[in-house]
Amino acid sequence: MSLVLIPTASPVGYTATAAEVLSRARILLNDLGVDEVGGTPDPQLFRNSDAELLTWASDALSAALKLNPSLFVKVDQHVCTAGHYQTLSFARAVSMDVVVGMPVADEAALTRFAPGWQDGPPGPAVNWMPVSGTPKSFMLYPPSPSQQVLPVRFIQAHAPLATTTDVVELPESYIPALADYVVAQAEAKDDEPVNNNRVQVMLSNFAMKIQGAPHAEVPK
Repeated sequence: MSLVLIPTASPVGYTATAAEVLSRARILLNDLGVDEVGGTPDPQLFRNSDAELLTWASDALSAALKLNPSLFVKVDQHVCTAGHYQTLSFARAVSMDVVVGMPVADEAALTRFAPGWQDGPPGPAVNWMPVSGTPKSFMLYPPSPSQQVLPVRFIQAHAPLATTTDVVELPESYIPALADYVVAQAEAKDDEPVNNNRVQVMLSNFAMKIQGAPHAEVPK
């Protein structure tokens, strides 16, 4: 089944970096690395290291993928292997959505109409079919010759954020949501009862901003 509210081409031109997520989170945490008002930030004074915050920002992207996969849609060219059965080979591909511009067929109906079609002669693809239980795979009718190139739309997980200069491949409007998640994890690390309510509030804020639905449950 095709996703809703997704673009027809891979989004480009993202400019927000991990540093912006961390900066927002540090403001909310009052973890600015200064020992006096107006002082110069000193990383040695941070309660939470950049490495910790980057890990939590990466976790936020993973949680966002579960809440709203449509934020992670990509379009690219799939180079087919010979045969009817195909599997996406893109790094971090999570699930197939559609072969762009190609009708989807019903495998059972096709098999009733053309038994043994899977072993038929190869040719330019006319229809595609999802594979139940194998989200990164799909089938083509007729079977594909080797090296046939097809535009496919799929869900791709975000790469982990390793440095503060890494680009966050989401619209900038979602940066505050990622910061909320980071704040929640930092507060949870302190493991103080007074922080528990704020952790839940920040996770709820994250979910609402990502999914646009109140009281959404954040994936673990």
